[in-house]
Amino acid sequence: MVGEIQFWLAYTFPPARVFEFIIGMLLSRIILEGRWISVSVTTSVTLLVLAYCLDLFMPFLLSLKLVALIPLTLLIGSLAVNDLREKHSFLHSKPMQWLGNISFGFYMIHFFILKILAAWTDGARYDTMSAILLIVLAGVVSLVASWLLYTFIEKPIGHFLTAKKNKTSATQESSLKTQ
Repeated sequence: MVGEIQFWLAYTFPPARVFEFIIGMLLSRIILEGRWISVSVTTSVTLLVLAYCLDLFMPFLLSLKLVALIPLTLLIGSLAVNDLREKHSFLHSKPMQWLGNISFGFYMIHFFILKILAAWTDGARYDTMSAILLIVLAGVVSLVASWLLYTFIEKPIGHFLTAKKNKTSATQESSLKTQ
């Protein structure tokens, strides 16, 4: 087992995520320039499942990112190319779009909810059914909290920043016309 600081440095610490960020930028350029290798979503998912199985036998700190990185990159690239080619999938459904909208809020809040749950249960042991119910409860609370963050913080701030940007652009355009 690893300590919280070691986990934070290996997984959460922003410089530790730079490599993934760079891969994302490179993936974007590859797709935009039409140089994406043809890998189906099915193949990508299969590779991801195999990577997950391999991941079970890796040291914990390596398993956080390294093993699944290539299959995840292939999956994201395949999905992006399919989207650009306007191939419709279940990802275009309303529930998936809603989950996409609240995903940043979920990312921000779920660990906090799990920490509250851990403090609330105070290390108590539960039978399998009770443990599953607690995890489902944490998931539902995280989804609701994510929706609240999206609805009352993300969207209003996004509208405010967009309106401010549009107002600034309009002001600049009108001042250029008067000159």
